[in-house]
Amino acid sequence: MGTRKNDAANTETHGIPDTPSAPPVLSPQITESLLVKLTDRIVESVLKELVPKLEASIRIQPRWLSIETAAAYIDKTYEGMRYTLKEYPKELPVVMVGGKPRIDIKDIDRFMLNRKPR
Repeated sequence: MGTRKNDAANTETHGIPDTPSAPPVLSPQITESLLVKLTDRIVESVLKELVPKLEASIRIQPRWLSIETAAAYIDKTYEGMRYTLKEYPKELPVVMVGGKPRIDIKDIDRFMLNRKPR
């Protein structure tokens, strides 16, 4: 074992400093390049998660429904909806659009609210 003086000499001769050194400093170009890449990856990851959720939340709700869609809207079968349309033609008028029957969603809402117990 050597003295403290010899330890310092050994450190100097082997090129290993006594104290831990600071982390290497990156050049501004490298730092900027890494930040841009990191930012791009974060943005890409966030968009991957958010875009499908945003698209789902802004889907347009059609106003004029087919018999099938109107039935699903109030949890009826197709046949049950056809029966209801025949029984309540004044409250649930059917409009033919391009040869296909359509029911106004506002009429369905009003029809259901009128049957809601108060």
